[in-house]
Amino acid sequence: MNPNSAQIAAYMDSTAYRCALYDRTESRTGMELRQLRQFVTIARTGSFVAAARELGIAQPPLTVSVRKLEDQLGVRLFERHARGATLTAAGQALLKLASELLARADDLERMAQEIGSGQRGRLRIGFVGSASYLLLPQLLRRFRALHPDVELVVTETTSRHALRQLEEDQLDVGLVRLPVMHQTDVRIVRTITEPMILMVPLDHPLAGQREAALETLGAEGVIQYDLEAVPNMRAIVSQAFARAGYVPRIVHEASQIHALMALVESGLGIALLPACVRRANPERGWLLDLTAGGNPIETTLGIAVSRHVSRPVVGHFCEMLSDPKELAS
Repeated sequence: MNPNSAQIAAYMDSTAYRCALYDRTESRTGMELRQLRQFVTIARTGSFVAAARELGIAQPPLTVSVRKLEDQLGVRLFERHARGATLTAAGQALLKLASELLARADDLERMAQEIGSGQRGRLRIGFVGSASYLLLPQLLRRFRALHPDVELVVTETTSRHALRQLEEDQLDVGLVRLPVMHQTDVRIVRTITEPMILMVPLDHPLAGQREAALETLGAEGVIQYDLEAVPNMRAIVSQAFARAGYVPRIVHEASQIHALMALVESGLGIALLPACVRRANPERGWLLDLTAGGNPIETTLGIAVSRHVSRPVVGHFCEMLSDPKELAS
């Protein structure tokens, strides 16, 4: 028993038919999409002649292509007549699905082009905690304004871990503290250099003062940076105390800025912090300018990217780094 037009139309609108057509499209993508585009154009114009003119091809090849499509599907899609062509019931059912498939194909092509140009995709950023006070907000705000369709995956980490993740292609960009304490093939752009400042508890004798010299703090208990997690920051603090002429009395260790600040707030000791923490206006302790040997103690933020992995979206991010002074504003 031959199926009638209603049965054919119902099948062509079914999940089974959609899957079958997707399979055919997947195996012969170029041919199938071209045929479907020709079919939709004929259905819209109502004429093989008009469709051929719009598609920029001769009518005979268009007619042959549609007949091949009909043979492949096993149904007649058009009724040909002197005034042009009209859709059969099967053709009407196919038109909806074909239009959806072509729209999806156009979306896929557009998305691929946007990813290839860096206008769409994913950017994985790792940052040290202190960068959240100074560099990170400006970078993210500017990047989102320029590239709103890029998904940002932002994770707090340490400089050492960020560099390792960049080497293993687990991050695209790292906001890190310098110096780098181990050999790495990661490319690093120096951005902002700032002084280290002193944080003391609110009930400390120095609270209320504007500045302090490290040479006067030899008896203080120091909350130091963890050697394993943040060796670079620990080295900066240790070298500063060496310039002041003594070894610090370490009472606690921590790896993140907010943890050091919490320990100072608790009255457990003093800590040396990047000056950017002043932007948070903490009322948990007192922040003083600090010198060692009469000179400020400095630390630098850098932006690290892999030398071996090239993605357009990373290039767009790095384009914002041409003016470090503007980043600090």
